[in-house]
Amino acid sequence: MRVAKPKQYEVILGPETAASRIHFLNWSFSTWVGFQRIVALFDYSGTTDEELDIHNGDLFALINKENQDWWYVRDERNDERVGYVPRTYVAYADDSGAPVVDSDNDDASEMAESRKVTVARIRESMARASADSRRYSKRGRDAAPAAEKGRGTQLPTGCTESILSTYKQNNDKVLSKTLCPVVNPTGTAFLNLAMDPATKQLKSCPVQCTLGFSIIEAKNIIPLVADGRVLGRQVRMALVNNLDVFSNVHSVPAIYSSEVPNQWKFSAKASLLFPKDDENTCFLRSNDVDIQLCLMFELCALLEMSDAKDRTDIIEVSVGWGMLPLFTSDGTAIENKSYDIRLYSGSPFTKEGFSKDYKEKKGFLTTLIQGNKHPRLNIKVWKLGKSVLDDINQLPESICSFLSAVPVMAKYRQIMSDTLLRDKSFGPRIDPALSMFPTICNQSDLLHLLCLVWERKTQQIKQKHSKNQKVQTLLQKKFRECVLLLWPILHMHEFPTYVEGHEKICNARIAFANDIQELGMLELLGKNREQYGIAPFDMAELACNFP
Repeated sequence: MRVAKPKQYEVILGPETAASRIHFLNWSFSTWVGFQRIVALFDYSGTTDEELDIHNGDLFALINKENQDWWYVRDERNDERVGYVPRTYVAYADDSGAPVVDSDNDDASEMAESRKVTVARIRESMARASADSRRYSKRGRDAAPAAEKGRGTQLPTGCTESILSTYKQNNDKVLSKTLCPVVNPTGTAFLNLAMDPATKQLKSCPVQCTLGFSIIEAKNIIPLVADGRVLGRQVRMALVNNLDVFSNVHSVPAIYSSEVPNQWKFSAKASLLFPKDDENTCFLRSNDVDIQLCLMFELCALLEMSDAKDRTDIIEVSVGWGMLPLFTSDGTAIENKSYDIRLYSGSPFTKEGFSKDYKEKKGFLTTLIQGNKHPRLNIKVWKLGKSVLDDINQLPESICSFLSAVPVMAKYRQIMSDTLLRDKSFGPRIDPALSMFPTICNQSDLLHLLCLVWERKTQQIKQKHSKNQKVQTLLQKKFRECVLLLWPILHMHEFPTYVEGHEKICNARIAFANDIQELGMLELLGKNREQYGIAPFDMAELACNFP
């Protein structure tokens, strides 16, 4: 419950000149009373009469902060504008208006040191975006309008072309690219791949932020009214700030029912326990301590559109987007709990990116009785166990993917380190684990199938023996066998081509893969020679070459 508003006092001025009175009234309210100054880090639209609409960079005077979640503030530009703002959307500000660290925390010195976020650290992470970030900042602000004009088709009301989909199509924000090693400027070593000299294994690399989360459902989504046919729905996510996308773009398919058209679900089974094997349970890993760092969610729909020339085209549109800040203003990570993320229309990289449909403010009781009609995405943040964290710490710094795929991605990185660091092989190498896995991990259904096969083949190996050198060699052999089991599927003519987010194609691919698992590849091809065909194999597919 929010705290009561502070009492208002009338200041009686003594006899003075009119000029001095005007000068007094022109003073900043925070300067006169001595209140602390805060700055808005993100845009926020209030849902009740007590909440303020704020924009990034707005300055306020902090009046009351007894409530840990909501602060009572006064706008510096308008002394009559007072109200509540979310605690995680603002930070203390210095004289220039830049965010500073919360200095009122009197915890132990080690806790204060771990929560410390300085302006220099923020500027350093912002500078790390480099020229590519600035190039995207210019390109991304006009991406949606330019794409709509060039396509010549009318998108559904409230929709724009998907920003994260466009980013992923550039082939620099896919999972396989993220898992690949990065060579240093001199070309003598790798930046994100190192060998532990003691264990002779891939060196573990802990980071500042590791999250495990489940995407539950999206509520109050406006049904799509389009001339074309809806082929599928999914939610895309990536690590972003207000300049660039820092991780790969990950997606989770949505379960849609025409009986409840304004609701999307992301799991067919409900569980109160930690659903680590569910497709809707993901993880995020980042080493940047930046109060502007967020996990961006974008609800997308795949549409089959027809233009004026009767040509059909498949496009992906954004139904809504939302942000989950990873850190509070004092540098602490967000809590492990459920979050309702508010969704907006448009693009997050434009000033018009906020929906204007739900601007009607309501009182507290009205909101409590009628509920909130604004589109929202519900997620649950989990606490990860030590064994899972050990595998995640072997992955690159900025990555987002399925939690169930962590063991196979960690094993892929271990084999990569053995090849490039221990054997010192920088040329072409025949290794199915290194050459075929990037193709598999970019297709989410095949990645899930690989995880199931890997779990089946390694379920007899105990966790406490996994660090033994002989067991490690056996696990690498089994990993190569698992990859080779999926290799023939990619060559079958009847196996549909992968289209991310296409519900019908994804179901057909899953059914085809299940038949192969039940009967076996040789049994399936031997008894159905006239029904199935397979393309010729090429040994060049097994050759991998790293820069």
